[in-house]
Amino acid sequence: MHDSPPIPPDPESERRGHELRDVAIRPILYFLIGLFVFGGVLQTVMSAIMSGFVAADTQVGVPSVSIEDSRVDQKRELSEMFRDDGQINHPGALQRDTTGDMLRMYAEEDEILTTYHKDAKTGQIRVPIDRAIQIVAKKGLPHKDTPKELIDKDLPYPTRSQPYMSTP
Repeated sequence: MHDSPPIPPDPESERRGHELRDVAIRPILYFLIGLFVFGGVLQTVMSAIMSGFVAADTQVGVPSVSIEDSRVDQKRELSEMFRDDGQINHPGALQRDTTGDMLRMYAEEDEILTTYHKDAKTGQIRVPIDRAIQIVAKKGLPHKDTPKELIDKDLPYPTRSQPYMSTP
């Protein structure tokens, strides 16, 4: 390893208590000036680009509307949409009687589940749920191995849901 002689101390640095040549102020000032100049040029370029966008956007021909006019239009549209004229199918109609609506829905469901109904168009028969449970409990679910003698011919099976017959 090469031992170099120590650098002799500078008498001016010893007198001041610090070294003057380690900190160079001039390059720091040049950097700060360059930074501000670059920022100003960048700001100018971006402003020019944005003013071009604004000019292109205003050439579209959208009519100018004042804030007061737009608020009046919004109030008119909202009052038209949410006015209560008694019509149920009105596009902006709100549900007025939620409890009554739920009770009517439950009554409709109960009617469907507790009554017989035959669809004239398709020929399908709707059986009440209690009767359907009794039939399934008595006969079981139709499956592939159900013998012919166990299939109740009085039950209304639609043609596409005939129970599987066992092969003789």
